[in-house]
Amino acid sequence: MRPAIPALVLTAAATLTLLSGCAGGPAFTPKPYVQQSVVRSPMTRIPAAVGPLGMLSVHPTVGHHFKGFDTCPAAGPIEYISDFNNNVVEIFAGKFAGQAACGQIAETLQSPQGLFVGPNGNLYVANTGAGNILVFHRGATTHFTTYTDPTGQYPVDVTVAHDKTVIASNLLKQDGSAAGSISTWTKSGTFVGNYPMVHDLEGLFLTVQADGTLYYNDIDATLGQGLLWTGSCPAGVCGKFTSTGAVSVFPGGLRSAQSEAVVQVDQILLTVTTFQSFPNFTFCVIIGNGIVGPIGMDINKSEKHLFYGDAGGVGGEIKYPTCAAIGTVPMQAGALPIGAASDPHEPL
Repeated sequence: MRPAIPALVLTAAATLTLLSGCAGGPAFTPKPYVQQSVVRSPMTRIPAAVGPLGMLSVHPTVGHHFKGFDTCPAAGPIEYISDFNNNVVEIFAGKFAGQAACGQIAETLQSPQGLFVGPNGNLYVANTGAGNILVFHRGATTHFTTYTDPTGQYPVDVTVAHDKTVIASNLLKQDGSAAGSISTWTKSGTFVGNYPMVHDLEGLFLTVQADGTLYYNDIDATLGQGLLWTGSCPAGVCGKFTSTGAVSVFPGGLRSAQSEAVVQVDQILLTVTTFQSFPNFTFCVIIGNGIVGPIGMDINKSEKHLFYGDAGGVGGEIKYPTCAAIGTVPMQAGALPIGAASDPHEPL
């Protein structure tokens, strides 16, 4: 499993004391985690892109067996939340207000994490436990396409570039011989290449912008904190990745907002940080609704709402960029929600 990390709990008030209320830079320096025991064997590492708070909820395959179904509307807004523990992706219609799921993808999933809805409405799932990316039509509970990196990776997140290249970020190589990397495929499913991340402990989330600029975050092997990197992978061929200089305590989901701003969740500080340029940023703190730790997220740009999976066992919705609470939806018993995606797809 992932190296043991001591649990860290921050209240909203404690979080605010760590942060500056002004744009332009942080009033704190994230401190590296002290890893108490480093277990490198892939047989004993849990491939989960969650911080210390989320690790308390990691119980893969908790014993329930779920069937797929879909009674969701054929048109209109729906949201997806992945559940790492129960091997399902839950589907919800409309704003989050405590409603039950209208659909569920189940049978083909093994510890799913990052999610992405493409411009054609297809759902891409980082199917971490099985080491592949699965793609579903809206309304379907069986996948129609699979993307697999033949080098053997644990994918954490997935996105689709403007040129239709499919790009995944990987936690680590399945045999434990390498840490994070980026995998790419053509639209037709042809594998292009695997590109190692720079001196990281594990790879986490990613996003790509309309001009092809790619961003990914990871946990730095030396600093023990989150770093944000950038590069590009035209036609799936990635060049050099460079650091943006942005740091976080434990990074979560990444997305591109309006005006190509880069938006990142911090799982420990419970913040949503927006980078208009580096290192300048603004942020808001997610409070209310029993938040434990937001992990993956997606932004509905037209409504300016942000959806996220929360380690406390719910899916959440807040306003963006204020972080004002809108509501939550319940997940299955024992759930560990991670990925989030909104449909209809918002243009890059």
